[in-house]
Amino acid sequence: MANVRETLIAEALGDIAVLLERIEAIAPALMSTCESVTRASDSLVTRSGDAEARFTAFTQHAVTHLSKHLVQRSDELVRAAVEVQAQALQATGRKILQDELGPPVQRLARSLNDSAHRRLHWPSVGVGAVTAIVASTAAWAVAIYIPPY
Repeated sequence: MANVRETLIAEALGDIAVLLERIEAIAPALMSTCESVTRASDSLVTRSGDAEARFTAFTQHAVTHLSKHLVQRSDELVRAAVEVQAQALQATGRKILQDELGPPVQRLARSLNDSAHRRLHWPSVGVGAVTAIVASTAAWAVAIYIPPY
């Protein structure tokens, strides 16, 4: 039994020696791994700085491009709105001229036509002149409110 015990102890001591050799071999491998991880970390920090600079430049370019596009599109929309408003004002002006000045001008034309067939009377010339002045004043007032193109 002593031989078996001594054999087992000898085997255990051999196994412990193998384990110690392995543990001693781990330390240099760990140092090498630590150095590799440190180098990789430094490389990542450098690359992340480069990537951040590129991302910032890209973002700045995108903001500039988007700003130009928004300004251009806003200008187009404003021009279109102004055009629509101008057309609406012109249509309203034409309608007002047609509805408000049309009948008096037609009456004046009929009156002048009738007067042309009759002899010229100074009172009728005065009425025609007053009517022309009123029509001219009304047209002038409407022209002030409609922007020219």
